[in-house]
Amino acid sequence: MAAGHSGEELLQEIKKQAQWFPPKNLPKALESFGAEFAIFDVFNVMHNADENDNSEMRRILDRLSQIQAAAGCGIGVVHHYSKASDPGLSLTQRLRGAGAIAGWCEWLIGISMADSPSKVRRMEFDIKADNPPAPVYFTIDSSEGWAKLTLVDYSDESSAPRKQASAASYMQ
Repeated sequence: MAAGHSGEELLQEIKKQAQWFPPKNLPKALESFGAEFAIFDVFNVMHNADENDNSEMRRILDRLSQIQAAAGCGIGVVHHYSKASDPGLSLTQRLRGAGAIAGWCEWLIGISMADSPSKVRRMEFDIKADNPPAPVYFTIDSSEGWAKLTLVDYSDESSAPRKQASAASYMQ
């Protein structure tokens, strides 16, 4: 929990300053369910701040950190690449919006279509603490009424080493 604030006070502060309206008692609810990890989908609908303004994004991200601390669980946020993203760039360089968003992340997972005809998807990673592991390729089969992910061997030119700019370079 943030120093000097109750869960309810924290949520009131979030509503007031960040203009973001999560359900009341979100940290308490996450804690009561024993959540170890919560995913918020999708980032741009969680707030009405300017996504390109580092100061505004820092306020939103600080609130997420406070919720994470109050709830005692990790938080993942679904976000999107910029429209003009170059697959040769790191995930942090391709993220839409202010650099503060990438700087807040301890790790990133990016999913893109590697081969549209065969519906092979590419999952790649960026990690602040180290060099990223190799991409993983998979297909999704939902013909049985549920989704089945299958790892596949796949190689494409975009699996070549990326231009280096780790998430750590965005920490400021």
